[in-house]
Amino acid sequence: MALKRFSALLLAVLMSFSLFSAAVPIPAKAAETVSEFDFSAVDTAETYANYPKKESPDGINYVEATLLNQIDTTNQKNFADYRYGAYLLGRRDRHYYSISNRNYGGKIPSNILTIYADSLVRFRVIDEDGLDVIDNERQYDFSTVKYYNKTQENGHSVYYIEFSPEQSTFMIEFKTSSDSAQQHYSFWFGHPLTRSGSGLLALASVAINKPETDSDKFGFYISSVPRKAWLTRLWINKTKEFDRAYVSNAYLSVFTPNTTTAASKQSTDSNTIKWIFDVNRYTATPAFGTYDFFFTNVTWNKNVSGPALYEINGNAYISYVYPFGA
Repeated sequence: MALKRFSALLLAVLMSFSLFSAAVPIPAKAAETVSEFDFSAVDTAETYANYPKKESPDGINYVEATLLNQIDTTNQKNFADYRYGAYLLGRRDRHYYSISNRNYGGKIPSNILTIYADSLVRFRVIDEDGLDVIDNERQYDFSTVKYYNKTQENGHSVYYIEFSPEQSTFMIEFKTSSDSAQQHYSFWFGHPLTRSGSGLLALASVAINKPETDSDKFGFYISSVPRKAWLTRLWINKTKEFDRAYVSNAYLSVFTPNTTTAASKQSTDSNTIKWIFDVNRYTATPAFGTYDFFFTNVTWNKNVSGPALYEINGNAYISYVYPFGA
């Protein structure tokens, strides 16, 4: 990878770091693990030194971060496999990583940088011309960064950064303002990290009049999920059913939020009617918004005469994944 010239200041800092790290090898002490994204108990003082390095034209030794974090509910990918991280051993310690910010495409944002770090970790992202793109102080280039958010979790800083996809390479520099305590960080680039959630969508009621075969749409809105969330499961537990004897076969389908194609129809014979949704680069269904349920392909029992209103009442639930830190 050809990196353009970084500033002379970075080179001077790197040289001072090399002298410092050789003279003061501070042993790393793992912090208490309180989150699935806290890997301080995994890394050691030698973790960064053991990463394979490349050298820029300016003599900067850096780690080429080629692992792209991936969400795939069909393959159960482990986010730990796409992580980079280490301990910073003092104020003059500097760690450098390059990331390729390209247009990876897909249904999920693929240019997300997520950093989970101790409170005294500092960072900045530099472009190929040596110009600052973003840093831990919320200063960033609006033409390059689409979204930036900083939160706190159990005393750790969480940074969620979405870059505009382009053919470019960035360098991430990590440092710390502390000499008295070793500071740990982890980062992921690619898809966002996710956590799971679930909850009640609605007390749903869907009905159809005989002799219709397809019903009107019955909409239920949910706002109690993150706006950036993807559906993994939707199900209705039936509590009541009316005029079932009049129906030979009936199916229920649903338009999930912001979709124009209905989910696959499901038979109403079972006490639980459910849909499964995959989340990966090829398919990702938004969870926030309105769900429109409707009956379809209803066939009426020819052996039962008279008017009928087939109706299902039940509790509708959803489960979903959402971006951590967003």
